[in-house]
Amino acid sequence: MGKRCMPCRLVLFLGIFILLFSSVVICKEDIAGDISVYTLEYSLETASVNIELKIPVLTGLKDREVQEDFNLNNRDKAIAFADQIREWADQDYYEYRGEPGPFFKYQAYAAYEVKNLEGILSILMTHYEFTGGAHGMAVQSSYNLSPLTLEEVSFQDILELYGLELEEIKETIISEIEKEEDYYFSGAVDYVRDKNDFDYYIQDGHLAIYFQIYEIAPYVAGCPEFRITLY
Repeated sequence: MGKRCMPCRLVLFLGIFILLFSSVVICKEDIAGDISVYTLEYSLETASVNIELKIPVLTGLKDREVQEDFNLNNRDKAIAFADQIREWADQDYYEYRGEPGPFFKYQAYAAYEVKNLEGILSILMTHYEFTGGAHGMAVQSSYNLSPLTLEEVSFQDILELYGLELEEIKETIISEIEKEEDYYFSGAVDYVRDKNDFDYYIQDGHLAIYFQIYEIAPYVAGCPEFRITLY
């Protein structure tokens, strides 16, 4: 069934180790087996930018090198995201000085949700940025991992693991789109029909397939999502 995921100021991201007016909070949540996920929360506010983020950090994996690689990769992505938004914000704020009216601060937010713990570890990430204009932009991504090795489980792997047929999945999505044709772009059905790979995560015995903002529907639709029963 289709789900409307409205764009939101969610937070994920990492990055500000050299900061002014910042705070760091560390939280822990136990997940399946010996693996736990720690949440590192960062915040930074200056005259030009607001940054808030939550970063997943995994611990408890037997292969510590694999675990460290995963955590460092998340950290590096967050640092790059934060540094870029802050650089743009500082530059525009400097150029804006003396202009009439308020300066609208740039924003960088990031968040994650642990969606599944059994069999496959699914983590849904959301990055949101505002750099001026009518609205910001949110982008979703997901980790779907073997809980033992942290190896990525591809969409094709999911089809094989659960005995799913690609064409049947496409038809399920298309059927949901056709129920609300006015809600989607006119070419959404053809776009789905031509795709052979989809962004996904696992949750509550379902395969959740999602699309980015503007991928098959207008901005107001957010990130459209469709669920297929696995068992």
